[in-house]
Amino acid sequence: MIEPFSVWLIPERDSRRQCRQIINKLARKLQFPVYEPHCTLYGRLKCDPYEIEPLISHIATKHAEFSTKVKRIKTGNSKWKCLYFSLRINDRMKSMFSICKDNLLSYRRYAFDPHLSLAYGNYESDELLHYAERIPIPEKLNFSAISLVRTGETVDDWEVLVHRHFGAI
Repeated sequence: MIEPFSVWLIPERDSRRQCRQIINKLARKLQFPVYEPHCTLYGRLKCDPYEIEPLISHIATKHAEFSTKVKRIKTGNSKWKCLYFSLRINDRMKSMFSICKDNLLSYRRYAFDPHLSLAYGNYESDELLHYAERIPIPEKLNFSAISLVRTGETVDDWEVLVHRHFGAI
């Protein structure tokens, strides 16, 4: 069986450090595996990921680092989207998603809802709201790279297959 994989937008060093601190703290308190901060641009694809590698390189060369505003912290009902920063979509994100959609739609439809998850799991909404109230919300997050990541059900088994910095050849 082919493991699913996803295309991630990766925060730059300072934004990544800030989000990683929040994720690590929540992981200790809520008992979920630690993972790298990211915004899923296109997810749960099931095909040979190396067929997509040129697409990742193309997107990286055609785009520069960018910032996007954090709208607010939200809770949800999905294991993969239970506590997260909701992000404002900007023109760069729209452009990258459009390129992905044009090239990946034959594999799977995907609705892009920009966010950066802070916790994974199934929790009571009151418990999440308790933690959400204590999380500092940054005004913006900066993104500097794009990655292709094997993303199955087990977070500890996730694996970066391709990583490219924006603007890199």
